[in-house]
Amino acid sequence: MMKNTDGTLDQRKELRQPVRAEAIVEQKTGRRFSGSTVDLSGSGVLLDLAQPADLAVGEEVGCSVQLYPGKAPQAWGVGKVVRVDRLRVAIQFTGIDWDPS
Repeated sequence: MMKNTDGTLDQRKELRQPVRAEAIVEQKTGRRFSGSTVDLSGSGVLLDLAQPADLAVGEEVGCSVQLYPGKAPQAWGVGKVVRVDRLRVAIQFTGIDWDPS
């Protein structure tokens, strides 16, 4: 286990890296929410959303992140919402294929 900056134990499986990039979260209904990444790891991502979203813990969503400057966010993966806190959402990755239909 790793330690948080306040000295408490962090129970996450993987170290998170601070990364700022444009991101889009897409529900199975096709509704999209824009925002930006706060940090990410091999198992998930934390996002700041531009506006409140009606995302639910346990909901499967698609996630796209802008990997190349000047280009729109590219499809990146699929995951489950594990935390929603006002304008912040945490997604645990479950795969790489996303078909919202």
